[in-house]
Amino acid sequence: VRYIFADAMNQSPFSDCGPALIEAAERLPTVRDAFAAYSDRRRQTLVDAIAAAADAGEVHRTIDPEMAAMAIAGAVIYRRVMGGPRFDPRHSRRLVDAVLGPPPH
Repeated sequence: VRYIFADAMNQSPFSDCGPALIEAAERLPTVRDAFAAYSDRRRQTLVDAIAAAADAGEVHRTIDPEMAAMAIAGAVIYRRVMGGPRFDPRHSRRLVDAVLGPPPH
């Protein structure tokens, strides 16, 4: 969970063209539909990883995988779209821990 999204954002074609796709999706329905389908598939990978971690007892079972994935993805996308340096995958553990909380003991 800690590295899936941050690595994807920094090492995929999306990391370079994401802001332009977001702009195009605002104006063109075909781009919006394709972008939404692509984003849903990518997000589902993170949701599934969080759900698997909860099932394995690695994170609290009360975690909502959908909301947690949205919070993690949102933080990384915000840094990319709003400017500034890209999210550094070395900080993935801190971001995930901030969203999911400490591991249950």
